[in-house]
Amino acid sequence: MEHKCELIAYWLMGKDLCEQVIDDYRNINRIIEAIRSIEDNPKYPNVGRFSHPNEDGNIQLDAAWMEGDNRVGAVIETSHIVNPIEVAYSLSGLNQNNILCADGADRYALKSGYKTSEKLEVCKADIEKKSHDTFGVISLVDGHFSLGITTSGRKGKTLGRVGDTPLIGSGFYCEDGIGAAILTGDGEACLRSVMAKEAVDRLMLGENIEGLAKKVLERGLSKLDYKTELAIIVVDKNGCFDAASTFEVFPYSFINNGVMYNRYLYKDEEYEQDKKLHELYHGD
Repeated sequence: MEHKCELIAYWLMGKDLCEQVIDDYRNINRIIEAIRSIEDNPKYPNVGRFSHPNEDGNIQLDAAWMEGDNRVGAVIETSHIVNPIEVAYSLSGLNQNNILCADGADRYALKSGYKTSEKLEVCKADIEKKSHDTFGVISLVDGHFSLGITTSGRKGKTLGRVGDTPLIGSGFYCEDGIGAAILTGDGEACLRSVMAKEAVDRLMLGENIEGLAKKVLERGLSKLDYKTELAIIVVDKNGCFDAASTFEVFPYSFINNGVMYNRYLYKDEEYEQDKKLHELYHGD
C-alpha cells in the first residue's frame, strides 16, 4: 500500500509534533518550535533536558538538522544546551564550523544567545516500559527536504560515546530531488552501515520506495553478530514513504494534504491506531 506525506515523525513524540504543527506544518520555524517543545517535555526521557544520564550521572545531548543536500548542522555531547535542535539548526546556516561538540557547542550556544543551563535536570522517573529513544522528523515542502533529529543517547552510555543521531549519513540524510531517511534504535548498528545515506542512494539508483526500508534494515542487521532494535523511515521525492522496524511496536504519525494519520508498525504489519496496540505499547 502506497503512503504519501508532507511531514512524518516517529514514536509518540511524532504524534505530539504533528498535533502541534497541523495548522502550519509547511513552516520550518514552526517545526523547530515543536521539536523544541518535545525537548522540553519531561515525559520524553530520551530526548532533551529531562533525559536519562550517562555513566557519570550527567546528561549529554545530540541533535542535527539538514536541508536539501547542502545545509547541515549538528551538536554532539552537549551538557548545557537546553534545546540542542535550535543550535543545530543555527549551525546548518553557516559555511564553516557546522558540527560542534561538547564545550565548543556549549560555548557557541552561550555566545549566540541560546538558552543554556549550568546543569540539565536528570530524569528521575522509572520509564523502562515507556522509553522512546531518538526523535526524528522529515518535512517535504515543494520538493525541498528538511529533517531534524534529537536524542540523549543510550541510557547510562559511556562517557564520550557518540551514536548515529548527530552523524550525517548514519542517523539521517536527505537530498532534494531524491529522498530522505531517519533512523532510531541501536546507534552503533546504524554507524556500521551508514543506513540513512544508503537508503537515499538506493532511491537515486532507481529502486522503488516500496519495501526499501526493510531491505536497508536487513542489510544493516546482517553485519551484526547480535540482535538489536532498529527502525527506519524513508521518503522519496514524491512524498511516498516506507517504514521498517525490529521493535515490537513502532508508532509513527504523518500529515498529508492537511490531514494527520497515526500508524503502528507491529511485527511487519501495519495498523491504524487502535486500543489493543496502544495498550501493548504503553503498558496501560
